[in-house]
Amino acid sequence: MSRRAHQDLLIEIGTEELPAAAQAPLAGALADSVVDMLAGRGLDVGGTEAWWGPRRLAVLVRSVPGMEPDREIERRGPSLKAAFDAAGKPTRAAEGFARSVDTPVTELETLDTDAGSWLVHRQIRPGQPLADVLAERLPAVLEGLPQPRRMRWSDSEASFLRPVRWLCVRLGKDTVAVEAFGLQAGDTSRGHRIHHPGPVRFKSPSDYPEALRGAHVIADPVMRRAEIVKQVDALARTLDAVPAPPSNALYDELAGLVEWPVALQSRFEESFLELPDAIVITTLAHHERFIPLRGSDGALLPDFIAIANLDSRDPEQIRRGLARVVRPRLDDARFYFRWDRERTLADYRSDLDALQFAPKLGTMAEKSKRLADLSARIAENAAWPETDRTTAARAGELAKCDLVTGMVFEFPELQGVIGGLYAAGDESDAVAAAIAEQYLPAGADDPLPATPAGAALALADRLDTLVGGFAANLAPSGTKDPFGLRRAAFGILRIAADRAPRLDLCPLLDAAAAGYPDALKAREAVPNVVEFLRERLRSLILDQGGRPDVAQAVLSVSPLAPGEVLVRAQALDAFRHGEHATALAAANKRIANLLRQAAASADGTAAAPAAPADTGAESALAHALDTALPGLDEALVEHDFARALTVLAKLRDPVDRFFDEVLVMDPDPGLRARRLGLLARLRQAFLRVADIGELQSPAAS
Repeated sequence: MSRRAHQDLLIEIGTEELPAAAQAPLAGALADSVVDMLAGRGLDVGGTEAWWGPRRLAVLVRSVPGMEPDREIERRGPSLKAAFDAAGKPTRAAEGFARSVDTPVTELETLDTDAGSWLVHRQIRPGQPLADVLAERLPAVLEGLPQPRRMRWSDSEASFLRPVRWLCVRLGKDTVAVEAFGLQAGDTSRGHRIHHPGPVRFKSPSDYPEALRGAHVIADPVMRRAEIVKQVDALARTLDAVPAPPSNALYDELAGLVEWPVALQSRFEESFLELPDAIVITTLAHHERFIPLRGSDGALLPDFIAIANLDSRDPEQIRRGLARVVRPRLDDARFYFRWDRERTLADYRSDLDALQFAPKLGTMAEKSKRLADLSARIAENAAWPETDRTTAARAGELAKCDLVTGMVFEFPELQGVIGGLYAAGDESDAVAAAIAEQYLPAGADDPLPATPAGAALALADRLDTLVGGFAANLAPSGTKDPFGLRRAAFGILRIAADRAPRLDLCPLLDAAAAGYPDALKAREAVPNVVEFLRERLRSLILDQGGRPDVAQAVLSVSPLAPGEVLVRAQALDAFRHGEHATALAAANKRIANLLRQAAASADGTAAAPAAPADTGAESALAHALDTALPGLDEALVEHDFARALTVLAKLRDPVDRFFDEVLVMDPDPGLRARRLGLLARLRQAFLRVADIGELQSPAAS
């Protein structure tokens, strides 16, 4: 095969068992880094596929040119002024440059730029074979993959997230001589640790997945996950059951724990079903990565499904082993549950004084007091009934009590859930529900709090954490966000947009800051928090299909009410496609510029003699504006921003006529002041909806 022909490239890093959560990011980084390295050498590729699992990371790069393109190398020397003397003879600088490029001065070229003229040397560097490029560049790519932690093994200086045991680099049918992690790349992979521990050979890179399947390895994580779901559903049906809950996160993790999934059913003692379902489910799913089951009547069963990583010749022995693993965990849960219930949830408040919230931010007892006050304030600002305010305040007082229970100490994943369960026996159903909902949503796909008090508490918790975090200099930086403030911000926006669309967050941020001691200077952090939330809200608009100019137009004028901002953005996005949008956007830009110039020069601000009445375009615009304002007021009261923009669109003709016929910056100070005043009123009318001067025309987008 010609070295210039396109070939597929396969790169595989074989390791000891990788953490499930690290596999996809590492495989993605591997694919991106390899493509970037090739692109840097002028090599375009036909696409990539990445595969990952507990013992391997692999990328298939399709249709890579076998040779680099030839490249022109240009090296600049001294300027012509420095290269030749007055008689036109080469100076020492020119001769030294010529020697450095091994070319006579007479054969050097010149480069003319705006900054002057220079001696240059140009040469064509032939492209290297791809195999040579890979041998030279790939080791640094592989060893430089970003990782949260690295480890060393044996006496090697190499480091990776887990020890690297083999390396495979194949270009078409050929092995590439790459050395990395102290290993020489070979032409084979390895199969399942038990079923096929030896080498796996394949004819070409594209045969890699099928060859591994023959060695009891499903290389594609999507197919592996689908196989797990299929087996779980099929096994559950034989038991007249369904997975409880069908957790996407659990299935994702299982796909990262096994290479050859085999679903097995096992059981625990029925006496453990006296525990609340949430405790049993968390014990099985979070701690053991087992899948709980519910019967056809919805009741939790003593059966569960585990995913083994091999086809056992004695599955019954594995089932017994699974039951032995589960029993002590459920026994611990039952012990702590019974021990905790010797006290009411409220009894645990006294223990919160000894529990620190965060550096500089006081104790959990102090946070609970802030949550009670802020939750009630949120319910009040949202205009919810008095019962919701009382419920929210009580839920705030007790929200963190479960953090000092034995159950949450042993099973941290159950915080909030345990509080809700314990409150159900001591408090009203509404208080218990709010406590159980305080951490919702925990992720992008999680449900929101269903009750008003739960929404108020969830907002209060995040607002308090966000303000405190910024005040204590714990704001996110780069990829670091140890206190989850970005996640808290998105949670705030989602909850507020859905549960209280018109709720302005700015007064609540001030209230949150007021709950902290003056020494923390939390109030000074509020502007930074507001900007942080605005940027997250901008991202939310873009994620929902909005445009950057629409986001800017809305965010520059609207209150920090997420639901209202999103509705404004939707209305403005529809408006910008209308026939009047481009003209009115241009007019608003012009008005803003005129008012800015006037403010800079104090035009129209000083007392001016009365100007004669105008009966033309100026008065027509004033009349049209006066006519439009009542309709605008009515639309805004109802938060109907689409109708408000329709009202404003009717001003297009009088605005166009005004600018065609009227000289705004008239030499007469009275006329100038009056016309600027009219434009200021017009500008303010538009700003009540959005700064449409920020809009770009649909054609420009």
